[in-house]
Amino acid sequence: SGAVRGGGYRARRGFGGAPIGQVSGAATSAFSALSSIGVLERFVATFGKLWWLASAGGFVDVTPTGITLVDQDNYGPSWCQFGDRVIVSTLLDGMFFFDIGVSSRFQALPNAPKAKVIALVKDQVFAGHVGVGAAIEPWRVSWSGLNNSEIWGYDPANQADSQALDSSYGAVQAIIGGDYVTIFQSRAVVRATPVGGSVFFSFDTVDRDRG
Repeated sequence: SGAVRGGGYRARRGFGGAPIGQVSGAATSAFSALSSIGVLERFVATFGKLWWLASAGGFVDVTPTGITLVDQDNYGPSWCQFGDRVIVSTLLDGMFFFDIGVSSRFQALPNAPKAKVIALVKDQVFAGHVGVGAAIEPWRVSWSGLNNSEIWGYDPANQADSQALDSSYGAVQAIIGGDYVTIFQSRAVVRATPVGGSVFFSFDTVDRDRG
């Protein structure tokens, strides 16, 4: 299930291997999404698979075709909701989307980077601990285009870009959205504030003792 935060739902993670209902295998994370017509949709990740609780009351396998999701150190996939689109991500497999009322399975999210953690920040998807080409940059954050989850990379016209944080503070572990973005590294907390123009966000380390 999910927990309410800021008018939406956030993922539950780290289930400790407890089976849930008809889902086969140990649950690693779960997510609840409230659709635009007020229907609560529930999703569960297990080792290798993604599941959706159908209206008939049973869990349906909605894993991307031909994909077996790789466990990311028992951390579980990361989730966020973008309108009626549910997005899930792992560092090794990348991002996938499920459009509520349209999709029958998750599909690869076009142009998106691989990322260990994702979050919705107003009208953009934020990703942390990302893959850049064949390399992995645990301290980097990237964000999608404004109102478009399929625009990534440096795109000033659509306000998409990325930022390398101070690597001495370690990997990005979580991202929390709101009026500004709170980014938790292993040993620091960074605040990203929207500034507009060609800069997009300013990044300030606000706590160097805790992460």
